[in-house]
Amino acid sequence: MNHRLTIAAIAAALAACPAQADDIVVRGQALSKEEAAAQAKAFVQSIGIVTTVKPAARWLDPVCPKVSGLGDPTVAARVEARFRSIASAIGARLAKPGCKTNLLIGFTEDADALARQINANDPRQMIELSNAWRGRLVNGRTPVRWWYSTEVRSADGQPPINAPLPWMSFTAEGGAEGGGGSSTNTDVGGDSGGGYTNSRRSNLVSNNAKRAIRTATVLVDVALAQGKDLDGVIDYAALVGLAEIRFSGEPPANSVLALFAPDNPVYGLTTQDEALLKALYRLPLDRQGRYHRGWLVNGVTKALSGQE
Repeated sequence: MNHRLTIAAIAAALAACPAQADDIVVRGQALSKEEAAAQAKAFVQSIGIVTTVKPAARWLDPVCPKVSGLGDPTVAARVEARFRSIASAIGARLAKPGCKTNLLIGFTEDADALARQINANDPRQMIELSNAWRGRLVNGRTPVRWWYSTEVRSADGQPPINAPLPWMSFTAEGGAEGGGGSSTNTDVGGDSGGGYTNSRRSNLVSNNAKRAIRTATVLVDVALAQGKDLDGVIDYAALVGLAEIRFSGEPPANSVLALFAPDNPVYGLTTQDEALLKALYRLPLDRQGRYHRGWLVNGVTKALSGQE
């Protein structure tokens, strides 16, 4: 018997289930403050959402999701509704129906082939990806794969221009910025999303720039996703669609990102997943990466230890 999960099977399974778009299941248990802090730090570090140099990014424009590949518009609408429910719950802005798509969630029976086709037809879509990440997209065996385009805007939200990135400043003498010597700015290339517009505001705390997600593409390989809870797959797509996640190696535990790991007990968004997203959409974006990392770790720590 052929047990391959097809698009038609997904559509039939979703259509047969009662609508649950507003029922976001978050699983987890309270930890001690020390345990929570250690888990939160490891989680934030493992998913590549922020580095010492690179600040975090999020959607600044309203998110306009589109679901493709499911054939039945009723089923696609349900998937979009669950995504919108998650986005609304964590504080992301949502565009109205009929908007111009900037986030695509595509269901396909061959994600490798589709990713290769997209890369061949319009390589600019993957211009920000490292060679290793692009290789995993077009030759991988992961059930869900994704990529983004980003840009750097001013603290006032103005469109980007060619200008040095403020968080890439260092002194010619080799010391920390502000510690003497002349200051130099270094652009980090495609991954940076380009330059930024200088803000009219002057602030000793703000770096006068924000990293914004412009577009995101999430592909679900239904053959590789066989046997997994469909709402869990949507939750996975929502997490990587709403935050700039770039992890390598094993997926982090206690996260929907481990949905496809062997013997994994996670079935959807977890406490730390939801806490990460909420913290991301609350933090001031015009800050250094180290500030963002601390903010995210603190938000996840509070949730895991039952303080929120």
